Amino acid sequence: MHARQQAEIAAWLAVHSHALLQANRNQDALLAQHYWTNSKVRSNRWNAALKVFAEDFADPNPEHNPWPAFEIIAEEIFLSEMLTRIWAAYLVSIDVEQQREEYTGLASSTFIAHVETKNRVFRLLLSAQGKNELAFERLNQLRRLVEKWTDLFLAWFPNQEVAQRFVYDRKRLADFAQERGFYDDAQSAQQQRVLISSMLRGFQQSPNKWSANPELNRRIVDGVLACLENEAFDRVGVPGSLSQVWVEKAHTDTQLLVEQLNQLDGRPVNLPAPHFMKIAY
Repeated sequence: MHARQQAEIAAWLAVHSHALLQANRNQDALLAQHYWTNSKVRSNRWNAALKVFAEDFADPNPEHNPWPAFEIIAEEIFLSEMLTRIWAAYLVSIDVEQQREEYTGLASSTFIAHVETKNRVFRLLLSAQGKNELAFERLNQLRRLVEKWTDLFLAWFPNQEVAQRFVYDRKRLADFAQERGFYDDAQSAQQQRVLISSMLRGFQQSPNKWSANPELNRRIVDGVLACLENEAFDRVGVPGSLSQVWVEKAHTDTQLLVEQLNQLDGRPVNLPAPHFMKIAY
């Protein structure tokens, strides 16, 4: 799974956050930990790669060009941060509504780790800027796009105090939230489709079709979907390019229910982790 698809599901989560939060029925916190665990593995891989790139950029050999590989990693870090911030806002919103802190620590630690990794990318970009101005400009443009779109979609959250914790620019968030308030329900639905489509067109200008961690990206989305209630999708639908992922989720949900029924019958139980890996992106 490419990080652009993670951005799509992040935008979809944000515009439907009100309905999804209303449908939440206090999912098992263990489901959210699948998201955290795979995010941590991906973060460790990123940081290991960035350490190698720091050495590569210091290599004076003119025949050695680490930029193509570095761009793939940097793009994934930038693009996937949208889901990290929006899913953190979603989990913290659940805790605020239920007056607890079951998910807040998990969401915050994943968010902080992602920001720290992104800052390492910034430092590498600034130190190596003169060696590849075109690549620097492409990545910097992508960074600006991700920040703008993330703030715009966080404006759809019902609890704006929570959204402010994970926004890039609070003033921009306030402006977007105020603008969104001018639309009625029908106009909002149309606006949602236009915004997500526009965002995806902007991100598709990225030159890299390759993903640094496609399997982990998919597992992270698995962890997100596992925490959402099926009933909510009767109202909000499923993002188009991820409809097959939701079919896989329904299959896994059935497995979980069967295992729970077996437990009642006294049979051995081994609950599977949410995992919908049949479809390759």
